[in-house]
Amino acid sequence: MVSETTSKQKAEAVAARLGLEAVGRLSFVELCTKGCNPEYLAEYLTFLVPKAESVITPTGNRKPYSINLRALDSYETALGGVEKRDLERLPKQLLKYAEKIEEINLSRLVRYLEDDKYGNDIHAIPRLLVYYANEFIPLLLKQYESLGAQQKPQYTEYLNRMIDHVEQTTGVPHYTLISNVLNELGIEANEESLSSWRYRNKPIEGEEEAT
Repeated sequence: MVSETTSKQKAEAVAARLGLEAVGRLSFVELCTKGCNPEYLAEYLTFLVPKAESVITPTGNRKPYSINLRALDSYETALGGVEKRDLERLPKQLLKYAEKIEEINLSRLVRYLEDDKYGNDIHAIPRLLVYYANEFIPLLLKQYESLGAQQKPQYTEYLNRMIDHVEQTTGVPHYTLISNVLNELGIEANEESLSSWRYRNKPIEGEEEAT
């Protein structure tokens, strides 16, 4: 069984890794001594910091690169650089391509070339383009409205996970301690604001996020 001293030392080490000092560090360690898992807290906090990024180091001679851990919280990154107005224009273009490909597929040359090697694939292309234009792009545009800095779906998900973990392991949400940690990482919060945020954003029972 892990001793209380060892648990505290682990919490101190994780707090140092996160760059926590002073009140933030003390609050983090206190949450852990009350029962929270320091590695779980660290994972949630990694996604909550203002510049949530992870550096990937590929094998070989390729250069390291960063990925945005909360790409859905920004309109600029949610679609990989594609602008909304371009996405809105795309269905019309895809339907034109689908019509043209269908004409080509009905040609004598295509019928002459048809065989088991690619016959099914070429006839599926127009249907897929029509589906993408009429079904999938409208779905993307609808989902797009729930993104961005105002909605922050991924920030909301991970802050809820953190509060859930604290509440489940200690029996109390400890908004003050969590706020102290968040403040030190550049996320403005206090007991009252965090409690209000939780009331507005807590997942409805039965709609728990996937862990």
